[in-house]
Amino acid sequence: MQHSWNTTSSHFLFLALCTAIATFPLFLPDYLPGVDIPQHAGQINLLLHMYNPDFPFRQLFTVHWLTPYLFGYSLVLCIMPVVGLALAFKIVAGLALWSIPMATAYMLRNLKQDIRLALLCIPCLYGFPFQWGFFNFYVAVPIALFFLGYIYSLQERLTPRQGVVIVLGVNILFFCHALIWALCGVLAYAAYWTLHASWRQRLVFASLLLSSLPLCLYWFSTDVIQQHMVDHGAFFALSWQRLNILDLVIGDTQKFYNLAIGFFVLLAPLLLNYRLSAAPARWLPLLCIILILLFVPHSFLRIAFLYQRFSIFFIPFYLVALEKRNISPSSPQRLTTPLVLASSGAIFLLFLINTTNAMLGFNAEIRGFNRILQVMEPERRVLMLEYANRSQFSTAPLFLHFPLWYQALRGGVVDFNAASAYTPIVQFQQLDNPADIPGFEWNPWLFNYVTFQGTMYSYFIVRSPVDLSRVIFGSHLYKVQLVRHIHAWWLYRNLADPSDKNISHLM
Repeated sequence: MQHSWNTTSSHFLFLALCTAIATFPLFLPDYLPGVDIPQHAGQINLLLHMYNPDFPFRQLFTVHWLTPYLFGYSLVLCIMPVVGLALAFKIVAGLALWSIPMATAYMLRNLKQDIRLALLCIPCLYGFPFQWGFFNFYVAVPIALFFLGYIYSLQERLTPRQGVVIVLGVNILFFCHALIWALCGVLAYAAYWTLHASWRQRLVFASLLLSSLPLCLYWFSTDVIQQHMVDHGAFFALSWQRLNILDLVIGDTQKFYNLAIGFFVLLAPLLLNYRLSAAPARWLPLLCIILILLFVPHSFLRIAFLYQRFSIFFIPFYLVALEKRNISPSSPQRLTTPLVLASSGAIFLLFLINTTNAMLGFNAEIRGFNRILQVMEPERRVLMLEYANRSQFSTAPLFLHFPLWYQALRGGVVDFNAASAYTPIVQFQQLDNPADIPGFEWNPWLFNYVTFQGTMYSYFIVRSPVDLSRVIFGSHLYKVQLVRHIHAWWLYRNLADPSDKNISHLM
């Protein structure tokens, strides 16, 4: 028993070390990559400014504390005073990604499987949710996995202490992310149902899971229904492309090395004689994720990329669904173990090199923005026009919201702004600015200086490989001045800076 414990501990330490190495590239760029990360950073800075009576845009917004985004933001707020906002995001994201293989190992241990399988989660850490900057979502993932792992460890009869842990866990999950709360509740009850036959204990367990339902219903009625989000129907975008799950899990599978990594992750357990388990508690989570990836809408209730974000669960649940079969000493499959181990090292090295290269390349692309940021005065209203929102190092449009880092680091307000949505903590009191209508960030060529109230902005941040000033401002070009142009970044200042006047006309 002591030998088994020591072996398990050494495996956990090895997994922790490998995962820490894999998350190190996160700290190479100046800012955490991710499409929505600048919006999240802007929200946190805006929240802090809401309690500053001298903040000039304070009356434009209202604070909604009851939101399923609190947990991730709270972690950032706790360490932000020590390390700063940009580094705080990288630390929290790094810890969250590091915890995903660790939580997977915890589930495998409670199912009496080899926790070294969790190493296969590492190449999947920078998949779709990370690339798109679904910060609160992927911060919640390891908590959901630890919660499900705890459910796997429960005995037939629940103790009061276990009941308290379940109630706390399910309520924390709601404040992590509502979507993960819903998924985890369903999977936890399905696992408990299949593992335990007592109807009384099933009802007790259900009551514990439903302890957070009143909170969720209150949030849904006040934030979702009252803001008429239910009027936005579902858009499914069903196509054969959904079958390419590896594209979401690993990244761009048109690149050979990503495709090779993806196939290795799927095939390695099979080469080690793992097969699909017959126990429903093990394969039901994987089946649920596959059904989500194939049939859940692309967008619903103004939540876009709905099914894609759940791809982060695919590999952890794939590993949980497997069970090792016994093989004879003469089986040829014993010869594959050294080959798989050697290939694992090569795959890890390939993954680390590619990730490091992508982070360094992304950092080179944002240097121009950093130099623009240095000359901008704080607490101004800014309009971003990202005509070139793509990065060479990601399939996601990493620069779609990137100028929000001005709001995050220098104060002020940048449009398009996430405050126009119904889930953020800080929201607009009323939405009457065309630049904050969802969809404009994708279509900057819709900008018109008059109809978009160009006079309200102190600065215009443009990302374009060519000079588009005449196209953007037209006959109003004389009203702005080019302050700085570096690579694809262009900064224009409004010659009649509205920040020098009373901004009550913007209300």
